[in-house]
Order: sequence, then structure tokens, then C-alpha cells
Amino acid sequence: MDAVRVQLGAPVVLTMNYGLTAWLAFYLPSHPPVEQINIRMRYVNAPEPDPALFRGAIMYVCMVQCTEMPLIQQRFASVEKVTSLMRERHGVPIQGYDIYRLSGPIGPPLDPP
Repeated sequence: MDAVRVQLGAPVVLTMNYGLTAWLAFYLPSHPPVEQINIRMRYVNAPEPDPALFRGAIMYVCMVQCTEMPLIQQRFASVEKVTSLMRERHGVPIQGYDIYRLSGPIGPPLDPP
């Protein structure tokens, strides 16, 4: 997943899922900023991300059967599915993820806290 982010040139990773946000923030080897778009009250004490992170390509990650895509398409001018990846343990599939390239935020990219 980190290699996809680098390939996209995305300095930030977005999600709409608290558990996925935590998992990516902890496990992505390069430790890029990982921000949850919604339910920002969870992060009220965290510093706001640099607005420059949202000026170019943005990587969006969701669990397969990405039900929040209509919301994402309303918030970004460009939404392009890049790939799907499977997290496995000893060859056993655990969870699938869809990865999208976003750009052109329509309004603030993150909900207010």
C-alpha cells in the first residue's frame, strides 16, 4: 500500500473509518499523515494537517465494498480507482482494500472537529 502511495505522489492518506485510520497510521512503513475525513471530534486535540497536503494527489483507502464513494465523489473533483489490495496472513485473505486517487477538494477536504 505504501508503494502505491509513493507511486501516486500522494503526501497524505485519507479514510472514513477510525480503525482503518489507526491501522494505516501505525503500519504504513513511511508513516505518512493519515487523516480521517469524518468524525473529526476524535482528533480535536491533534494539530490540523497542513493545507498543502491536499493540493495535489491524495490517496483514499477504504475497505472493499466501499460504501462511502458517493460522499467522496461529492467532495473531490477527481476520483479515480487505482487498485485493490488484499491483506493476508500466512496466505489467508483477511481484508480487501480499494485505493483511489483523489484531487481537487470541493470545499474543505476534512470535516471540522
